[in-house]
Amino acid sequence: MTALKSLGAIVGLVLLVVIMGCIFTVSEGQRALLLRLGKLTTDSAGKVLVYEPGLHFKLPFINTVREYDVRLRTMAVNESRILTEGQKYVIVDYYVKWRIDDLARYFQRTGGSPLRAESLLEKRLNNALRSSIGQITLLELISGERANVMRELQRAADATAEDIGIKVVDVRIKRADLPEEVALSVFERMR
Repeated sequence: MTALKSLGAIVGLVLLVVIMGCIFTVSEGQRALLLRLGKLTTDSAGKVLVYEPGLHFKLPFINTVREYDVRLRTMAVNESRILTEGQKYVIVDYYVKWRIDDLARYFQRTGGSPLRAESLLEKRLNNALRSSIGQITLLELISGERANVMRELQRAADATAEDIGIKVVDVRIKRADLPEEVALSVFERMR
């Protein structure tokens, strides 16, 4: 009788573990991908399945779940030396607000790594920033052209970020200063 109870308890415990392995939840602000033996799962039309917040089921030991935060993120970019149209260097600090827009593409392009996504995004934004600032003078950057530069930068960033499954929501220049050696020469001329 006790052997039968022990066997029943063991079977019940194993059954509970298997059932718990079949259920997964996706939290609010998250989306999930299901990988079957390391490959993305797709529906009958071949579209990658993206799981919304809620309770979902999977095959234990065969499927793995990868959850991603799809809320707005901020990436601060360290200062960059950029050459203006007037052949003057300017130091620019900026930040970007972005979020995952196409989870399947994001996973395929970045392996699901936010650091890889930010690295790709920063390279593309630096190129767009150099192109935008390279077409204006230092005076235009410091005066009213900054808003136009930011609009152009966001447009360029959004177009290039779409390729990696990211939506750029906002790009802002925090600071645009002269390098120290240029600033010193300007102050000397002012004296």
